[in-house]
Amino acid sequence: MARRLLGIGLFCVLTVGWAADLSASPRTSYDRAASRANALRLDGPRPSPLSQIRRAMTGCELVARKYPASGYADNALYDAARLAFAAYRVYGSDIDRAHGVRLLTRMLSQYPASSLRPKAQTLLRTARPRAPQKGAPSLASARTPPPPEPETPTSAASVTGTPAATP
Repeated sequence: MARRLLGIGLFCVLTVGWAADLSASPRTSYDRAASRANALRLDGPRPSPLSQIRRAMTGCELVARKYPASGYADNALYDAARLAFAAYRVYGSDIDRAHGVRLLTRMLSQYPASSLRPKAQTLLRTARPRAPQKGAPSLASARTPPPPEPETPTSAASVTGTPAATP
């Protein structure tokens, strides 16, 4: 009987929490997403796990999707992009950098009158990978080792330095 009551109580708590989230205002949803983002450790010796950063990023994106006409949508997209670039800086995943570029591009196209437009443009300029200068090796060629030399048949004399025995 106690188990049944505990199950019913848990169901009610989860249902009420879920229903409260559905009826949340844009401000409440944005504040919740921003507080999750602000709680992350993005610098220092022990940054937050990548999964937590991406979860906070997704929360910001959901605010923009759920309330595209609110004044919080552009802020949410900008915050999500900043988190993506922070994830790229900390963990080095180019997927996060590309996602941040997409988020900023979306923010700039959907909200051209946003007060965050100058900051977004600056962040977008600094986030794009730079084209290599003429004559400079690319990063990919600098990291790629040269191909191995083709194997040639060698005699025992060349390997050991002594003449091979003849049969």
